[in-house]
Amino acid sequence: MARRRAVARRSYPRSFRRGGKRKFTIPLAIVAGLAPGVIDVVQNGMSNGVVYSSKNSPNNAMAVFLRDFTGIQTGETQQAYNTGSWNSWALKYGLYPALGGFAAHFIAQKVGLNRMLANAGIPLIRI
Repeated sequence: MARRRAVARRSYPRSFRRGGKRKFTIPLAIVAGLAPGVIDVVQNGMSNGVVYSSKNSPNNAMAVFLRDFTGIQTGETQQAYNTGSWNSWALKYGLYPALGGFAAHFIAQKVGLNRMLANAGIPLIRI
């Protein structure tokens, strides 16, 4: 029987080593912040079309996405005051909740809440 030869194992510096098992986790604050804007876009897209509506409605999905996340009202509307203009009230469904979710996630990460959840053994969830 042939003898096995000893193989030298390479030792990597500490910066290249992983600090444990990496797992896929879902950041709840970011998902919750993006949800109102995405739901608004999907609802309007299902009822009025994605890009073009046969009803000539300004509430197609692309127009609603631009309105919710940038504040710019696009399209032909009956109200002449808001066509092509910027409105801060339109951001309350898209951009403001998304920024709030990112801020909550950042604060939870700095405080150490995500590490406490991981040490408690709660799977798939981050804040």
